[in-house]
Amino acid sequence: MTYSDDVPITRLDRDRLCVRAAAAAYNRADFAAGNVEGIFEILPGQAATIMAYRGTEFDFKDILTDLRGVPWYASELGVFCHKGFLLGARDAWAAIGPALIADNRPPWILSGHSLGGSLAEITAALMVVHGRPPAALVTFGAPRAGFEGLGRILEAAGVHRSRYVHGRDIVPSVPPAGFLLRYRHTCRPIAFASNTGDRFKDHCIAEYEGALEAMRV
Repeated sequence: MTYSDDVPITRLDRDRLCVRAAAAAYNRADFAAGNVEGIFEILPGQAATIMAYRGTEFDFKDILTDLRGVPWYASELGVFCHKGFLLGARDAWAAIGPALIADNRPPWILSGHSLGGSLAEITAALMVVHGRPPAALVTFGAPRAGFEGLGRILEAAGVHRSRYVHGRDIVPSVPPAGFLLRYRHTCRPIAFASNTGDRFKDHCIAEYEGALEAMRV
């Protein structure tokens, strides 16, 4: 895979850079909107820029965002989304949306861990409907962000998606994907094996970093 004529990058290299960015987003913020924070990381050779959202911290506002799981209609997307994730993505879009769809910027790769991954999914769909799809969407331990239509938006636009799930990580199993709550992931998972047997430890961003570093082409 290449993001410019002279800067080749493999998918694995790209995803390793994404998981590092997702981890770094817990320690610094290049932008903040409401309670949403994220960082920008330029790929080698300026072939593309990673925008990674911070995941959930033990903060009341973050926890409230996660718990607002009622389906909420996103009129700009034409699909139901998790209310908390949608409102967070809208806050971020008001702050950085113009930069994400500017014609003079290199391609974007959206990423995030946990809550950050779901924010990245909705942001990717917003970029699609505004006419500038991201080059890729790479998430780690992300919960379901919306109903099936969210994935169709990304699929129709040809957005490359990598969704990583480590071991028995509990977070990708929520919100429920039942008959009434039709939450769906936007693509199939790339699964990592784990020997911990701990559904909460398997969710840690450090576990995802270690698993990506251990992967072979």
